[in-house]
Amino acid sequence: MKWPRRSWLDKAGPWAIVILFIEAVILIIWSHRRSHPDIQVPPENRHDFARVAILMDGTRSLHLDTFPLIKRIVREKIIPSLGMNDVGVAYDVHPDFTPAQNAVLGVLGDQLPQDSDDRRAQILDVLERNREAGKHDGDFYDLIRSLPPYRPVVEHVRSVWAERVGKRQGPIPKGSDICSPLRELGGFLRDGDPETERWLFVLSDLKNTGPIQSCHPDDAFPSARIVLIYPFDPANPSWKAIEGFWHGFFGDRKLERKSFLSALTDRALLAPNPTAGLERHEVLTMWECARPWLLPGLGPIALILVIAAFARSHEIPAPESA
Repeated sequence: MKWPRRSWLDKAGPWAIVILFIEAVILIIWSHRRSHPDIQVPPENRHDFARVAILMDGTRSLHLDTFPLIKRIVREKIIPSLGMNDVGVAYDVHPDFTPAQNAVLGVLGDQLPQDSDDRRAQILDVLERNREAGKHDGDFYDLIRSLPPYRPVVEHVRSVWAERVGKRQGPIPKGSDICSPLRELGGFLRDGDPETERWLFVLSDLKNTGPIQSCHPDDAFPSARIVLIYPFDPANPSWKAIEGFWHGFFGDRKLERKSFLSALTDRALLAPNPTAGLERHEVLTMWECARPWLLPGLGPIALILVIAAFARSHEIPAPESA
């Protein structure tokens, strides 16, 4: 079989190479852009993971209709802000205290997913570095790709916690021992990474009417932000007497004060997890973006080149003229 010396395949070969090169460049640029979208870390997110302690007072010194409000505040304003590598514990208040009786969440094998110390530090470093730079590097996109598997686990734990809080019943007997669960929560806050944010939320009338009528000053909470959430407005004169009583327990730490109403109507009491919102992004690698387009986009041109090369290799030279 004789192939023409200047067949259309010979003429198409150089053009096919040019077209193939242009398509490859376009595919690389498109795949890079799609695999590196502009994802902003929500500015309201925390810069550190948190260790959060919650005290829910449903004893009779409070009016019976306030405990549902306390449970609603915890479910809607605290739990949704907790995420991967955060640790949360909640106790309620009874006339006496035992960890098994007072535990609401966090100590029943129901914690949020936890990474190693090195991995937690790496996540925070990547987020902070990209915030400061104003642009994203490869480590940032690797982090985003690693987050989606955490999402169903985090949502499940938060759902379990919200359900346990919602089903919690206030104790029937009168009297309340607030000091004992607070001591237990103080020990919880003293543990863990020293760089972790520490929060204590006390939802109560802050009346200790149990067998222990005073709290010892050596139980002050270390490096914790303390938020007292009380039935009445912080401007109420009763706050002065309340803070005077609890000064011995909390020491000279600044106490943040909120009423039930402001806690329910304001933004979340706790800023969102450092990774909040980022786990919703699906970011593909460059190869995952390009792979579906390789055959339909580059295949026909590559096929022309193969045929042209095959034709040239089987070309029969014309006989020399006499």
